[in-house]
Order: sequence, then C-alpha cells, then structure tokens
Amino acid sequence: MVNCVYVNPLTQEHWIIDYRLYDPDGDGKTKLDHVRDMLINLVHHTRLPFRRILMDTWYATRDLMLFIESLEKIYYCPLRANRQVDDFGAKSPYRRVDSLEWDADSLAHGKTIMIKGFPKHHKVKLFRVEVSTHRTDWVVTNGLTQDSSQATQDACGLRWKIEQFHREA
Repeated sequence: MVNCVYVNPLTQEHWIIDYRLYDPDGDGKTKLDHVRDMLINLVHHTRLPFRRILMDTWYATRDLMLFIESLEKIYYCPLRANRQVDDFGAKSPYRRVDSLEWDADSLAHGKTIMIKGFPKHHKVKLFRVEVSTHRTDWVVTNGLTQDSSQATQDACGLRWKIEQFHREA
C-alpha cells in the first residue's frame, strides 16, 4: 500500500487522506506513479491546504522531488548514504553524502548542496540529523530558507506518524 497521511503539527493528530494499492501487474504503475497521482489529486482536485511533504528515502528521486517543486511545495526527505552530492558549488567532484565534512555551523544550520543528476545549479539544503546513537540521516529540503537543524529534525519526526498509522492499521 502506498499512502498519504496528513499530520497536524500543532495537535499531532494524523489521518489517512489517500492510499493506493501497489499492483504493478494489475495497473502497470510504480509506487512513484501512485505518489505523483495522489499529489496531483491533493493539489488540483481536493485542494487540501498543505505546505510540506515528508517522505522516506525510497521516494527521494530526482523526478519526484522536481515534481513536488513544480507544485510549489516544500519537501523533506532523507538521502541514502551513498547519494552523490557536491557542497562546494561544482568546484570538486561529487562524493557520497556520508563523506561530507561538517563544522559546527553546518551542523546547526545545514549546508547548501547540489545532487548529482539534478539540473545544473539546482540547489537544496542538506541537514545531518542524528536519529540515534547508531543512525544518522542526511535530510534534504528545497526550502532553502530553512536554517535550523533542530527544526528539520522536528519536521522529519512527523514522518513517524506514518509508521504509527501502519501499526494501528
């Protein structure tokens, strides 16, 4: 099942607003096709007012991220550790996101990067988020004005409402 869960950040309440059954043999659609269809429905038909889209690593594809930007929405999504990025403005070769150097300022405020395979000069903001003592997430957002690692971590924490929904279901 591919689902879209709405989370009210003030009340922490959540509810499912759309879902699709993943059946590529039956309908020929990928999970990404279903996500795109749900977003089109939310923006153009349902007209649900929302600003941010939180998604899992699996959905952090160039096409989906650029599509979300075309809808004028802000996304937050973790990147896989081996995703190739550039944090020096194309002055050095792309390298794994988990090999980037982080000083105190970039840990607190994130850093502007480019992701390999995106349009030339397309920038996103990257944050290093310590999820636990054994896990670090590298979270990107197209919200270039985001300047707080803590705010990014808080936003990403809302993604766990999806896990809570799955457990309850």
